[in-house]
Amino acid sequence: MFVQLQTIYNFKTLVINMPRNKFNKKFSDEDFLNALSETEQKTAGYIAQIVKCTLPTAYTYLEKLAVAGLVKKVPIDEGNSFVWLKVAE
Repeated sequence: MFVQLQTIYNFKTLVINMPRNKFNKKFSDEDFLNALSETEQKTAGYIAQIVKCTLPTAYTYLEKLAVAGLVKKVPIDEGNSFVWLKVAE
């Protein structure tokens, strides 16, 4: 039992100390804010391409920024799709 716990601990340590790569890259709020404009509406797919992340990652960050009041989520196509705008500072 002790050996198994030690093995799990070492694995977690190994994972934490791994260098960042495309599979565990961390993004900042600034990465997404820099991809947005105050005047041009952009889709989450476009923002994901600019930031070089997956679409679900882009949605997660954009929703978080919208809750914080830094970006605005604008419904289009009768609310079936959305575009994003940076809130004016």
